[in-house]
Amino acid sequence: MIKDKNIILSEFIGGKGDPQRLNVEPPQLNEYAQALVKSTMRFTTPVYVVTDLEEKSNQAGLHIVTMPLPEDFDELSMYYQRWILAFHFIQAHPEIEHVVLVDLNDVEMLHDPFDDLDPDKLYIGDEVNDLTMSYIVDDDQQPLEMRNFFSEHFNFQLLNPGVILGSRKIILEFLGIMANLFLQDFRDHVYKGRYLFPFDMGLVNYVAYRYFYNRLVHGRQVSTVFKFLETQSGAWFKHK
Repeated sequence: MIKDKNIILSEFIGGKGDPQRLNVEPPQLNEYAQALVKSTMRFTTPVYVVTDLEEKSNQAGLHIVTMPLPEDFDELSMYYQRWILAFHFIQAHPEIEHVVLVDLNDVEMLHDPFDDLDPDKLYIGDEVNDLTMSYIVDDDQQPLEMRNFFSEHFNFQLLNPGVILGSRKIILEFLGIMANLFLQDFRDHVYKGRYLFPFDMGLVNYVAYRYFYNRLVHGRQVSTVFKFLETQSGAWFKHK
């Protein structure tokens, strides 16, 4: 049991390589988390990191929780395995009321969001482009249902899962749908030999727009303009 009802949660998977950064030296967890943890201190909002590594926190406000990776899904990339860890952690802690899922190394907290959250809304970061501008989304090896959806809604704004927040209930719903869909893809890979796409950006956008369209909030309330390095903003979170 944890004592905090509002938390920031991230994942750090050290036992698998990053398919986007194949030649990059793996970072150190505590160092990776410094900017985020520092930004949360004035709000006394704790940062929890679930990881497959045996690591100890060396800074106040950072809680490191070791969890094993799911053994039956070793072929899944770290981008999918992280959602399984997050889902299991939140599911195991009913005392949590609100949770913010963030990328550990490029997000900082600018304002406290928790009093302003609608329990029935899913809040998520975005980018300035539409869905056609990301090779991670617009790929012909995605499942056909997703490709058809993106073709029909190509002008939707590209959402970025570096910041996702909401009530425990809605975050579990989102992660549950995500897990159900990518585990279906995994079964098709095992039994039908289908290509297993390593990136999750397409699936995040598909799930958010397909299942949460009328409950979805994104924009400058949630996060700063992506990669603009803004430090003065009314947004809850700075994302790069």
